[in-house]
Amino acid sequence: MSPGFIEVTLPTGYSSTSLNIYKNFRLAAYPGGNGISLAASNLRYFALAVARTTGLVLLIACANLANLMLVRASTPRA
Repeated sequence: MSPGFIEVTLPTGYSSTSLNIYKNFRLAAYPGGNGISLAASNLRYFALAVARTTGLVLLIACANLANLMLVRASTPRA
């Protein structure tokens, strides 16, 4: 970063305390595999709900197909 960059980008109309916080702020990156974020836990519940719904639909479809096969097998043939 070039010298004087922070002074040029300082917002106007703030108190000196706020400006000092702005000047001293440092952005940090932390590895994501070390914990569970809120978004991941919310996504887990959504994924479970989708999996359960899919399983229920497949169960109904299989039961319907089995019923159709039974009805077809039980009809008399001419």
